[in-house]
Amino acid sequence: MGQTYALAHGVIAWLGRERGGSKSAMESIRELAGLSDISSADSTIYTADLAEHLPSIMRLVTRDYWYRAWIVQDVLQARVITIHCGSDNLQWDDLDKFFQFIKQQPDKETDGNSQHLNELRETVAFKFAEDRRNKIRDLCSLLQRYHGSLTSDPRDRVFSLCGMIDEKRWVVDYSKSAEEVFRLLCGYSFDDQTAQRGMLAEALGKALDLSPE
Repeated sequence: MGQTYALAHGVIAWLGRERGGSKSAMESIRELAGLSDISSADSTIYTADLAEHLPSIMRLVTRDYWYRAWIVQDVLQARVITIHCGSDNLQWDDLDKFFQFIKQQPDKETDGNSQHLNELRETVAFKFAEDRRNKIRDLCSLLQRYHGSLTSDPRDRVFSLCGMIDEKRWVVDYSKSAEEVFRLLCGYSFDDQTAQRGMLAEALGKALDLSPE
């Protein structure tokens, strides 16, 4: 499955119907995306426009879509992503540039927008942009970042990542219990066996909703 998204000409991310100012949010993202390559000092003059649209932008990037387990591989593997919401659309590159613009914004204790900017930097959508840009693909890091993804079956938080790791080695097998999946993947080979395996075990336990023993 992961190879399918990697080889696809493009992937469509459907966020749902237009609501909550989504159209103006996408327009603002496109406008601010062009500012990602200018200095922080210069870009702060646009914070008034950003502040006006922050609430609608937050609603857009915190929709249920972003939290689904099976979209992790869609977002991280696809070569080209077009985000659709209602009748409007947005290229992933513009969203990524917008997040880079947000990352450049200085935190000021006297600036009422700082809290909202920090909340935006903590969104799953922001993490997706960072991980896509940095080509994060190792199982441990992915589980640490996305162990809380929404799914009716905790095993999907693991199975949805298998295509990005090694499709020949990791096979989606729903006949295996969460405990069996845990034991299987804890045998993953690392250069630093002790440290890496410990971190993987912790991330796996959280993803599979297993109580620490």
